[in-house]
Amino acid sequence: MECVGCTACIDACNSVMDKIGRPAGLIRMASENQILKKQPFRINGKIRFYSALLLILTALMSFLLLSRKSIDTSISRVKGQLYQEVGKDSFQFIPG
Repeated sequence: MECVGCTACIDACNSVMDKIGRPAGLIRMASENQILKKQPFRINGKIRFYSALLLILTALMSFLLLSRKSIDTSISRVKGQLYQEVGKDSFQFIPG
């Protein structure tokens, strides 16, 4: 699968087939049924469903991100604290 992942071979093959006068599409992304029946790629119901679902989820995520309340926080260290214990055997020094 790594070999066809970038699909550069499809473009290279199509340009070579154009140069030698043969039909393009020798290497292509198609199912076995599409190759046997010589059918072009079609957008079927499953693709439409998943596209609509992705669009709805993206819209919902955008709405939730844009409509959330902002949170203000402030973190301050205790005055006079020179270090902070990170674990049993280590310390983090705080520049003062």
